[in-house]
Amino acid sequence: MALIYSVFGEKERALEKLNEALQLVRTLEYKPEEAETLNNIGLVYYDWSNAQQALKYYKQALSLWRDLKDQQRGEATTLNNIGLAYSNLGKKQQALEHYQQALPLTRAVEDKRGEAYTLNNIGAIYSDRGEKQQALDYYERVLSLMRDTGDRRGEAVSLNNIGYIYSDLENKQQALEKFNEALEIIRDLGDPANEASTLNNIGSIYADWREKQKALEHFNKALELRRAAKDPAGEALSLGNIGTVYILFGERQLGLVKLEEALKLARAVRDPSLVAQALNNIAGIYNDWGEKEQALNYYNQALQLRLDLEDKSGAASTLTSIGALYND
Repeated sequence: MALIYSVFGEKERALEKLNEALQLVRTLEYKPEEAETLNNIGLVYYDWSNAQQALKYYKQALSLWRDLKDQQRGEATTLNNIGLAYSNLGKKQQALEHYQQALPLTRAVEDKRGEAYTLNNIGAIYSDRGEKQQALDYYERVLSLMRDTGDRRGEAVSLNNIGYIYSDLENKQQALEKFNEALEIIRDLGDPANEASTLNNIGSIYADWREKQKALEHFNKALELRRAAKDPAGEALSLGNIGTVYILFGERQLGLVKLEEALKLARAVRDPSLVAQALNNIAGIYNDWGEKEQALNYYNQALQLRLDLEDKSGAASTLTSIGALYND
């Protein structure tokens, strides 16, 4: 019941109920329930964009799981949650270490979905580090597990992740095929959130191919779905993508308007990756306008965020732009 409050945005109410539960299970000395409750408190803080506070509770839960016998499933879940929190804080190596601890535990209890989830998290770390082939290897293993377990939603997510990697490896046609496979599954399932993500992905391919109308068509449909779902982070991503299309076709003022909307939303939801992306793209507009000092200010903000996130490819891209600015 407490997590239902969190799902519907009532974080304070959720925490109140979970803390009441925590007090009760501690009084009764129900250790597994105490660990689970601590983990759930951490989830609420994480959903509240407070990864540091979430870590505090996850670590207490982990300590309890390890003191108990035959609790590998709970331990693996909490290790994954700790990894996600570290990743959110930009501590990719610590995240990876926790995912790698979780992986053998999921296999020990033959938890195929847990194994797939963990492999997916590991793949995401390698992707963030720019190690795309390594990421692809993990995502392919996830896709196989999802198909083995009949998890259609998981299959679609995996296809999207594989598409991302093919796109990063400049194999745009294969990326588009994966995204379209994912879109077909997602529409069968009636999943508007993942439909929006996939439409964004397809739009990005058309933007790379300089097919303006197809790109905008997919990005605007994604934006419509994000707004209907009241998903500000997703809305920021779609707005950023729309802004980028306008920039590609020389409509910089309109692009700037969209990017500033995206930046405002990204900051509101405290998503450093989206903030960095918006800052970097805004810097490019000012650079094109010859406003070098303004551009450098935005580039430096983006660079610091990407370094903090251990986003090597993003940081390299921003550094290249800064270097080009000084050479002009």
